[in-house]
Amino acid sequence: MPYRPAGQEMGTLDQYLQVMDSYGIRHALLAELDLFAQVQVEHDQLVTLQPMLVNSGARLLIDHCGRPAPGAGLDQPGFLALLDAFTLEACFWASEWPFLKAPQRIDMGPLIRQVERLLPDPRERARLWWETPRRWLGLANP
Repeated sequence: MPYRPAGQEMGTLDQYLQVMDSYGIRHALLAELDLFAQVQVEHDQLVTLQPMLVNSGARLLIDHCGRPAPGAGLDQPGFLALLDAFTLEACFWASEWPFLKAPQRIDMGPLIRQVERLLPDPRERARLWWETPRRWLGLANP
């Protein structure tokens, strides 16, 4: 049986490509099948992967906003790469509900209020919370 590395073992572009090759996955196939490529990166890993991912043609899901380092502020290269590549037309809100591994109760209220502060225009929040996910996930209008 061929080696199947777990996603958390990927840290470089070469490792990422090795994992994709080991599963026989090509982004062109994902694009052809209209599937998402879900990418877990952290800190500045997205900087290296960004050109290949953006040019792949596959629909991309960058999990957890690219997992920036919380204490590094908003100017870290990985987070800026995410902002450069995606706008509200290609970004939507998701959660980890039902938070099965959380050691304590998770309150979504403060997170929602933070989004309201970051996006004070209700039309922008509607794009984030409904219009873009509806379009990307193929949901019908109510």
